[in-house]
This record gives sequence, C-alpha cells and structure tokens, in this order.
Amino acid sequence: MPQPVRTSRNFLWIGLMTCICLVELTGCAPMVMLGKMLQGDPLVDDEFEKWNGKSLAKSDKQVAILCSTPESIKSEYASLDIDLLSEISRKLAAHDVSVIKPHKVATWIDDHGLDDLDMKELGEDLDADYVIQVKLDHFDYREQNSPNLFRGRTGGTVTAYELIREEEPLLKPKKSKADDSKKESKKDSEKSSTKSKKTASKDSKDSVKRGKIITVKRVYNRTFQNVYPTLQPVSIEQMQPEIFKKKFVDHVSNDLSRLFYPHKAGVGF
Repeated sequence: MPQPVRTSRNFLWIGLMTCICLVELTGCAPMVMLGKMLQGDPLVDDEFEKWNGKSLAKSDKQVAILCSTPESIKSEYASLDIDLLSEISRKLAAHDVSVIKPHKVATWIDDHGLDDLDMKELGEDLDADYVIQVKLDHFDYREQNSPNLFRGRTGGTVTAYELIREEEPLLKPKKSKADDSKKESKKDSEKSSTKSKKTASKDSKDSVKRGKIITVKRVYNRTFQNVYPTLQPVSIEQMQPEIFKKKFVDHVSNDLSRLFYPHKAGVGF
C-alpha cells in the first residue's frame, strides 16, 4: 500500500521540477499557458467601455439598435436591415445589455423612417438611453469575378449616441385611503391596511418619472471592414446561397456586438 503513495509523490515532484525548469528557461509563458488551460482566455473590456469608461453590459440603460443598408443591395437581400438588427440585439441581450425589443424599433422605423432621423423623438418614443447605429456602405457575399464562389465582404460605420435627460424630482406618493379609516372595525382596518400596502407599492413604482431628453451626445464612433471567410472562399457546391448569407450575417453581428460587451481576448476584429 505505501508503494503507490511514494510513486505518486515522485511523479508530483518530477512535474513540479519540470515546471520550474521551464519557467527558468522560457520565462512565464508556460505558466500563462497553464492558466489558460485551467481557466480559459481572460475577459477583456469592450471597446465601448475603453472609450467611455463605462460599459452597457449589466447596466439599467436601455439601448436601441438601428441598422441601415444601401438601396443597391435591397433588391437581392431585402431583409438585411432587419436581420442585422435582430441578430445584434439578440447577441447583446445574451450578454446582459438591456436592449429594446427589435420589433418595437422596426415598427418605429416603419412609421418614421431613417432619412431625417430625430434622435430625441426616437428616445422619447422608445424610452431609450443609448442608440447604437450601424450603417453599411457595401455588402456582397460572392467572390469577386467568381460567381460560383462565396466570400462575404462588408464595411461601414458604428456610432453610439447617449441621450441625456433632464433631472426631475420624484413625484409625491399618493395619500393612502387607510389614513381616514381609524373608526372602522378591526377587520375592516386590516383589509384597508392590506389595500394601502398594495397602493403604496404601486405608487413607489410610478413615482420615478423620467425627464425629457435635452441633449444627444455622440460617445462612440468607428469604421469597420469584414471579410468572411478570410482564408479561402466557399464553393457554391458546398453551401446554398441563403445558408451562406445567414452565416455571414451571423459573423458580422458577432463582431459588431462584441464592441459593446466584455469578451475573451483574441476574439473579434
């Protein structure tokens, strides 16, 4: 029985000495690799937070996503705007960003359009604190001069706006009906007390009134270029056009959404 214990200790000792020798010879790289093996790649701050010192993830700020594409590509990919909007919204929501529902944003766009965009009106109507606007300059999913090969290419700008509201004091709570019921019976008094608590709870939720938007401030802006896949194109024999377009949109949405939430190092643009 003692023999296996000694053998295990010998292996442990040999492993420890090997690690020490590796550190002496090559520096701390082996320890970093060991840490990655045990814990995975570390998370890095999103680019938006590096610009502003604060992240949208795990905050109570409501974010509206807008996506626009050139008219020249809508004849072949009419739903690209909505597909990008939905995918980016879904990915941000999955990483604790409070995103306004895509169908609400899409309905607002249908009613108002994006040509003469009024950020204040959008913010008031959708109760938004930030607006992230994605504008594509071009979008193509076929390899140049090779119609039987797929390679996605797109580029454009990503801009974020903060909608700054004026501060307004809390509204005064409504007076409880139970205050004037002292002469009621004990049973009626208890019922009134219960009703009063419910009323007070409702009043506390209604007491926070959001101020009007007084300023729209651009807080983030960058251009981007995206190629997918980067190494070699995909043959039309390997994949249907609709499937490839979906994969390309998913790839672009991943890269754009990562600008606004912490993610593993080495991932993204």
